[in-house]
Amino acid sequence: MIKFGETWSELSETGRKVVTRRMDFDSIPEQIAFLRQMIQVYAGTAWAKETALRIIREADCPARNHACYAMAIAEAVQKRIRYIREYPETFQTPPRTWEIRAGDCDDFTTTEGTLLETLGIRNEVVGMKISGKWRHVFLRALIEVPGRRGLRRMPLDATLRNTPVRQMANPITRSLARGLKVETFVV
Repeated sequence: MIKFGETWSELSETGRKVVTRRMDFDSIPEQIAFLRQMIQVYAGTAWAKETALRIIREADCPARNHACYAMAIAEAVQKRIRYIREYPETFQTPPRTWEIRAGDCDDFTTTEGTLLETLGIRNEVVGMKISGKWRHVFLRALIEVPGRRGLRRMPLDATLRNTPVRQMANPITRSLARGLKVETFVV
């Protein structure tokens, strides 16, 4: 159960008012479900539409090519946003993450998910428990492949700055290759 705490306001560098609310979760799966809700809240907003359309235009994606759209969004997020470790854990809105150009894996996930949902691309939030501890969350786009049944799950982990998303292995596969025990929670 989510417990809501105090709120406080401050001004960003650009002079915008930012309201923060303390939240406590009973479990990591509850946090992951919250990330999915955040994606649904911000998908389709003016910020999301303008940002997503600008990205796919700049990438010169063919019309209705969801695989190109998904990759273009992941690459733009990876290029723009710097990964930072947070303590204590905070959950930024996707527009805030885009504005300050920094966040951790959950911020990358909600930003990518919001932009994909805005373009009508279904996706999954994947939480990873590695060797008994919740350590990572990333996004997978669900892409229809012409002539094939089912959906292709395209991992879009944009958190590693030195490895282009296009060349990056699935985070689950990467962890298993290191001999780690992996469990996932998908929403």
